Amino acid sequence: MRKFLVGIFIFLGVVNSVFGQISISSKYIEVVMDSSSGRFFVRTLIGDPDNPKDDKKRILFDGMPPTTYPSLFVDGEGFAVGTDDGYFDGRPSISKNRLVWTWRPKKFDRVKMIQTIEIVTNPFTMREDMVRISYIVINEGNVERTVNVRLLLDTVLGEGDNAPFYVPPYGKIDKETVFYEGNMPNVWYSFDSLREPKVRSMGILSGIEGVTTPTMVVFANWRKIDREKWFYTPEVGAGFSVGLFGGRDTAVVIYFKPVKLKPQEITLYSTMFGLYGDTLKSFDNFSVSLNVPEVVKSFPFNVSAVVENTSVDIRNLKVSLEFNTNYFYTTNTSYFITTNLKVGDSSAYSWEIFGNQNVVDGEYEVKVLVYGEAFGTNVSGEVIKTFRVQIGKEEKKVDLSELGVKQTNINTNFIQTNILFLTNIYTNYTEITNVVNITNLYEYICEDDLSRIRSMIDYLNKQLDSLITTYYLSKDPEEKERIRRKIEVIRSQIEVEEEKIKILIDR
Repeated sequence: MRKFLVGIFIFLGVVNSVFGQISISSKYIEVVMDSSSGRFFVRTLIGDPDNPKDDKKRILFDGMPPTTYPSLFVDGEGFAVGTDDGYFDGRPSISKNRLVWTWRPKKFDRVKMIQTIEIVTNPFTMREDMVRISYIVINEGNVERTVNVRLLLDTVLGEGDNAPFYVPPYGKIDKETVFYEGNMPNVWYSFDSLREPKVRSMGILSGIEGVTTPTMVVFANWRKIDREKWFYTPEVGAGFSVGLFGGRDTAVVIYFKPVKLKPQEITLYSTMFGLYGDTLKSFDNFSVSLNVPEVVKSFPFNVSAVVENTSVDIRNLKVSLEFNTNYFYTTNTSYFITTNLKVGDSSAYSWEIFGNQNVVDGEYEVKVLVYGEAFGTNVSGEVIKTFRVQIGKEEKKVDLSELGVKQTNINTNFIQTNILFLTNIYTNYTEITNVVNITNLYEYICEDDLSRIRSMIDYLNKQLDSLITTYYLSKDPEEKERIRRKIEVIRSQIEVEEEKIKILIDR
């Protein structure tokens, strides 16, 4: 209903007389900002040059005022940009082909947030069809403040917002799902069809230069998240619709890590969103999408694949990755097996690829092979992707002085690559072997163990986050039961570690 009403206003021509717009564009996409609220949306121009069906399609909802916006968190309170919570230091503007504004919450007007939006080269397509959204938060006051940024993306998935998300290695996401820093995926993407796509979008969360790994990401209903100025409690497993007659209304909300800013300190966050880039190949029974960066600038890098069944049920589907082991290796399994992929269903797979000491700059290739059985007949296919390794070629840093920032005491790097060591989540729960039962805690604890114990708790909590996500996404009752037992073991171990800390502090 929300989007329907906005559509009526646009049709009547009311919005254009009230709201002003500014925009930046490449030949592929356009970013449009409402100069009153500072909120924005993204749409394609020619989109993917090889796909005429995606011309002039929206990938973030294009209402006026737009419904994609950030919130700033200061000392326990959330403030939403585009509301009466705060004000702009001058109207949003265009500077060196970037959309820029500076905003302050009224209650903490010595804390300011600068948003910059620029169109950048997509590492998966090598075209200017990706948007980098960056935030600089500056404490100009004389008191330390805890700050954070939340970005709410009002996504449009396919035509009519009916397509699912895909999050390698977890697969299709069509219900409310949360990921934490310990199990944060590299990318998420969406398409309405592999064989004949109309709209395909993609977000990059980690593992790429110029992206800050979030501390939490939630895939949920836009309206539910919009009601909360700051923290949203995920309802894992809930649908993307609200109410009996509510339509799908998808959104992605990105929470960055909170930072304590001393006076005159700065913290910086960045994420990327744009068009999905892949190598697509169709076979008689299925289609395969292989997603690999065109240029690899650091290790590890992510390789993901989606197999869409376009014919009859495929059983014992095996999807494997091949690469030159003289130069690369993966820490998780090189293949996955899906017991049964029904007609019209898709399944996603993912690998983390590391480089060894023999890797030099140059071109390499990866290959994904697919095998299965359909009506007792073997089906197979392969997709090959060439990529280029280019280590040590730094991206041009943003000059903060261009944005009027004079402080030099920076808490984090602006163009920062936060690469997490990710293993395959489907098999991760079998790798936790160091769970032990401690009976005599006094003998176990030493005076210098406090930091080590806390590190262990952090490690166990990350494993727990991964297992809980996998549990809710798993459709195999036996696998869910195995994961549930492992969750109980880890929770018990966390209690043991916390008891150690309590005893150590009390001594």
